[in-house]
Amino acid sequence: MGREGVGLISISDKLADAFKRGAGENSPPDTGTPANQATLAWQALALFALALLVRLLGNASLPVHRDEFFHFLAAQSWADNGSLAILDGAYPRASSYTVLTGLGFLLFDQSGLFVARLPALLAGALLVPAVFVWARRRISPRAAWIAALLVCFADLMIEVSQFTRFYTLQALFVWIGSAAVYSALHDRKSIGTATVWLATAGACFLSALHLQVTTIIHLAGIGLYLAAYAVSRPRISSFLAQQRYRLWLIGGAAALLAAVIAIAPRLPFDEFRDTSYWAREHRDDVLYYVRIFLDRFLILTLIFPLSIWLAVSRRSRAGLFCLTLFGTAFVAHSLAGMKSFRYIIYALPFFFVLIAIAFDFLLSALSPVVVSMLKRAEDMRWIRIADRSRPIVTVTILVLGTFLAIAGNRAYAHTLKRIVIDTHRVILNPSSFAQEPPDRSWRAAAPRLRAAIGTPSLFVVADDMRTVHYLGPFDLLISRSRVSDISPPVEFGTDFRTGRRVVGSGETLAEVAACYPDGVILAPADRWELDSAVPPDVKAAIHAFAVPVTPGVDGFHLFRWRHPVHGVRCQDIRAMIEDHSPR
Repeated sequence: MGREGVGLISISDKLADAFKRGAGENSPPDTGTPANQATLAWQALALFALALLVRLLGNASLPVHRDEFFHFLAAQSWADNGSLAILDGAYPRASSYTVLTGLGFLLFDQSGLFVARLPALLAGALLVPAVFVWARRRISPRAAWIAALLVCFADLMIEVSQFTRFYTLQALFVWIGSAAVYSALHDRKSIGTATVWLATAGACFLSALHLQVTTIIHLAGIGLYLAAYAVSRPRISSFLAQQRYRLWLIGGAAALLAAVIAIAPRLPFDEFRDTSYWAREHRDDVLYYVRIFLDRFLILTLIFPLSIWLAVSRRSRAGLFCLTLFGTAFVAHSLAGMKSFRYIIYALPFFFVLIAIAFDFLLSALSPVVVSMLKRAEDMRWIRIADRSRPIVTVTILVLGTFLAIAGNRAYAHTLKRIVIDTHRVILNPSSFAQEPPDRSWRAAAPRLRAAIGTPSLFVVADDMRTVHYLGPFDLLISRSRVSDISPPVEFGTDFRTGRRVVGSGETLAEVAACYPDGVILAPADRWELDSAVPPDVKAAIHAFAVPVTPGVDGFHLFRWRHPVHGVRCQDIRAMIEDHSPR
């Protein structure tokens, strides 16, 4: 046998050993007995209740994000008439999630933002026991509790749960689908049972893909794990080790490489790197997520190298599984054009399981050290501990150390602060538990804005969704970022969400204003300061042909113009703006 054969045997044997490990002290606990199943169910239920309470507690205090209005307004239409309409457009993205939101409106007979957040909130709460049950069965009870609590109290996981978007539901489907794949591969059951698991995984992944296209990245991670698993199988590893098949293997590898090269130009790399104007600052920032992890999870990130080592050497199957899926997502999203932490939320549970494996190992290693230190302190007569109290003291020290190591991360310190503040708020005013989330100055300013705006010939806005919700229809949107999202990017393009035209340059806006005898421009302060919303040339144009409305409204830039119509192609411009036919 040649060196190549020996090398292939070595690699495949190592993979096989990794996938077979789990015996002895590292074996997952037995949860198959009725008593254990009942205990597991009660523990999972308790974790769900805890996660639900933590998320509900701050649901009314987290400020509204403008992206929440996409599903919120479309869900109101669905609840009213079965459509996904927003003005003369529609929001079809993740339509099943919009329908869930609309069902919540019908169920509670209320269509506020607090209720709109409930589908995401429930999915985020369910993710906690889902992680616990899997880790309890596949790793250890202690690792399961740590992983579940890491998911439960991470501020980013909580805030995405209090967000009228589909990210937590995607994460839940991704987790359940991944757990089903793991069961199909590693549970020694019948072919029929494995088929059921794979069918479950397929349904979950299709649901997640419907919600968010980034699920493709996770599927790539699943593919990598399946490839490693296949290579570890005895028949395949034996085949790879035989020298007589070496030429066939080389030929197959060459054919595969040629196929990849041929397919590569057809892969959607442009879409993978495509970036909206508002997000271009981080398009090429491959360290974007590294900095976020160091900022929000500093101690956990420093522990992560230990997690990697342990994933390979001690908890091989479960650890390698989570490492493959988290690593694939982390690398791919770091290279992608669009970047935001909520895009990678679906991969965080796998990170937390890896961290829990490290904590589990550290606690096992430190337990005898703590016992020894306590005994030494007693021998030195520094302390006196009763024999029956020594285990309690040991556990207390280890739990306290674990708590400090977790709470020392900004993500968890922030959560503790929010819980204290929200609990105090609810105690002082119980009705605030389910009040509408704050939306800066919009809700309070809406009556004054209506009075100041009046009934102009043209109503131009810089925040379309909030305008629709608080004030009603508008005529034209200013947004450089929305112009860049239209394919191809063009002034006067139609935004599919509202069916309204969009402009992003000062020259175009001035040309529009010249065709109307009067008009009003409304821009909230946060949008006015963003170059992606109201760029400098647009501000200059507004100041050139319009004057501020007095008295003003705090938190808003409000302008009005009145002049004779003097535009050049007014008939075409007015026809485009006033055409509200469905598109």
